[in-house]
Amino acid sequence: AAPRDALLRLAWHETAAAGANDRPNGGGDAAAALDAHPDLAAIAATPGAVPTTVLADFRAAGDPTPAAAREVLDRALGLLQAALADDRLGASRLVFVTQGAVAAGDDDAVPALAAAPLWGLVRSAQSEHPDRFVLVDLDDAEASLAALGAAVATGEPQVAVRDGRFLVPRLERVGAPGTAPDLARAAAGTVLITGGTSGVGAELARHLVARHGVTRLLLTSRRGAQAPGARELEQELAGLGASVRIVACDVGDRAQVEALVRGEAALSGVVHAAGTADNSLIASMDAAQVDRVLAPKVDAALHLHELTQDLDLGLFVLCSSMAATFGGPGQGNYAAANAFLDALAARRRASGRAGVSIAWGLWEGVGMTRDLTGGLEQLLGRLSGSAALRPFPAELGVELFDGALAAGLPLVFAGPYRVDIIRQEVAAGTVPPLLSGLVPARPQAAGARRPGSLQDRLSGAGDQDRHEAIVEEIRVQIATALGYESPESIRMDRSFLELGFDSLVSLELRKRLQSVTGLTLASTIMFDHPTPAALIAHLEGLGAANGADGRAVAAAPPSANGHAGAGSVTEMFRRAHQLGKAADGITLAEAAARLRPRFGLSHADDRAPAVIPLAAGAAEPIVFCIPSLVATAGPHEYVRFAKSFRERRDVVALPVPGFAADELLPSTLEAAAMALAAAIKRHAAGREVAIVGYSTGGLLAQAVAGACVREGVTPTAVVLLDSYTIESMWRLTDPVFDRMILAEGSGPEITEHTLMAMGTYLGMLATWAPTQAVAPTLLVKASDPMPGVVDDGDWTATWTAHHTTVEVPGSHLTMLEDHADSTARAIEEWLLGRPRGSPRRGRMRRLHRAR
Repeated sequence: AAPRDALLRLAWHETAAAGANDRPNGGGDAAAALDAHPDLAAIAATPGAVPTTVLADFRAAGDPTPAAAREVLDRALGLLQAALADDRLGASRLVFVTQGAVAAGDDDAVPALAAAPLWGLVRSAQSEHPDRFVLVDLDDAEASLAALGAAVATGEPQVAVRDGRFLVPRLERVGAPGTAPDLARAAAGTVLITGGTSGVGAELARHLVARHGVTRLLLTSRRGAQAPGARELEQELAGLGASVRIVACDVGDRAQVEALVRGEAALSGVVHAAGTADNSLIASMDAAQVDRVLAPKVDAALHLHELTQDLDLGLFVLCSSMAATFGGPGQGNYAAANAFLDALAARRRASGRAGVSIAWGLWEGVGMTRDLTGGLEQLLGRLSGSAALRPFPAELGVELFDGALAAGLPLVFAGPYRVDIIRQEVAAGTVPPLLSGLVPARPQAAGARRPGSLQDRLSGAGDQDRHEAIVEEIRVQIATALGYESPESIRMDRSFLELGFDSLVSLELRKRLQSVTGLTLASTIMFDHPTPAALIAHLEGLGAANGADGRAVAAAPPSANGHAGAGSVTEMFRRAHQLGKAADGITLAEAAARLRPRFGLSHADDRAPAVIPLAAGAAEPIVFCIPSLVATAGPHEYVRFAKSFRERRDVVALPVPGFAADELLPSTLEAAAMALAAAIKRHAAGREVAIVGYSTGGLLAQAVAGACVREGVTPTAVVLLDSYTIESMWRLTDPVFDRMILAEGSGPEITEHTLMAMGTYLGMLATWAPTQAVAPTLLVKASDPMPGVVDDGDWTATWTAHHTTVEVPGSHLTMLEDHADSTARAIEEWLLGRPRGSPRRGRMRRLHRAR
């Protein structure tokens, strides 16, 4: 697409008001007439029916400081998680009410800047859980507060009320700019680019020099000139005639930013491109993840805004993301941080100062997309809710940058899109409201079904026809969620893990299934019913239970959250963790597990688990993956990792014995290792074998490697993914258990049998000592400390036996998630060049993300 066709703006259009009966009565503070409760638990516990609408008042957002923004987000995240965790609130809509938190026009100044991130966070919650949450922003007019009830009744997910009028957001095309942006003022001095040594920042640095004649650049990153590629970039820019200074600066630290700004007398422009991601679904997100993403975005933007107020800047660009407005699933913290940038640009522009926020789509191979393994279009579709948006190369990105500056707007969306796909989505009724204004919509009678919908095909059909229609629809939805070309390629007996599902794909499929069936489905439905065939049987059962005959499908009650009573092992474990006594919780689970049946070494072969293929290819060795040993772990941990090996080599996940409800626990660690070794031997069938273990699973992998030798299968390689020695791994327990407990509701549940299995294995490992390595061993270390672990310089994984070490981007928690491709690439490179013969200690090297 040409640059002029890839630029959009956010326009707020007036929509029809709801009926007068929906308006709260009386003048003044209409909300005062409503029932008030201290929290959601009090509402759920109130006798009688739970209200269908609950208002959360965020009108007093506080001053625009980093602390105020975090306070708002902390409260909002707590409400979102409480609403999702309590089944009694499943039919209620939670409405977040703000005042002056969004710019509903190009001249809006966004007085409640601290509440702006809330909109990004809740937009992500809306994308993960449709129809559960609503956003309403008021102005200070009495008529707007009086119309609050009617605003909610519009049915729109996002509404701004101005002088009693209802405005809803829609994206529109930006007219082709008549001229190129005038950057003469910026080019006359020094342009500061945060995050300027890599990614989008580096691309814009090149562009400003080559296209706009900027001759002085101040580039920052956390590591400054020591950042990968920084020196090469400096030389490249110098070759173009620019004077470049590279400075190490934590832009989230006000003192460091102040020293940076005060040290540059001729500062004439700012491009804020720094940022980081720490993805997590809303149900499992914690405050540390929010803080990690906000610091280089929100804190840094405020520092730059305040510390340059006395300067006559010719350029002040904030690199934002479409996630702030579309609300990408799994990106609530990132969306929140960028929503603040959008609001800050509006505040600056309303005050007469330079300021534009560019909400980028996905750059191909630049910045945080470098670690993604193909499928950029699928990812962008999941983040935006539409297949119409497209990733773009850097060459188009810099053209979009110029177009955004020339547009003269405080907020511009930059990313190509396909009108034909939007038309298809409009016709099918699946287009996101934000994109619906880009093509004219055809009027449709209220309550009308789209032709060929599942309900139409089920209406009056016999049992066999109904089954075939459901199977066909489920195939289509699975193929669409995964990006498969043909629904017929979906094998119904393969596990969802084999098909390539991760948490985001599972979330998308669940949303699609709820849309086509009208059923309310558990968030863990793909874990509870692990194959398409099992899922279909479950859906047919729900339909029968609700009297689904094609004319109407009633909503099934939300599934129970799996929490047992107060005296159960699960609840006592949670209590121990809350009290800071995680070790006691593990001891409790281990003690309870002693009452479970066990298998010994003589029966290990009979207890070999069925392996789960995750990727296929001809290269050897086959990669066998052992999950970590926490209660919510399992083969799903390796889904993203395995995608990098597809069509290159087999990747197979090994379920650890004893974690399933109907399995025996091993009596010893040796028995468990021999059971896994037997599974490896059967599946390998004479081919070379490499064993990979993640976290505590790495310790088990070492034991399994020894068992394989005894089985006559000598592994050619063993890989430990951020595995700690027994003595040092306990420092991870609190943050790992924090994440494990928070993740409930968006993945496998903590159950009594998984807790007992975890306690059993951790207890056995506490008295286990690794023997001499039986194969060349690679320790893959995360480059960043995990949230909750003190960065004291001694936090990284260590291993005592002979090994080679490689460092990859990410933390202990993200190396198999956002950074799975980098982790896989490091292992693949090592496998191709691994030492032969006796293992020896190798030197450490660092894997950097390269363009």
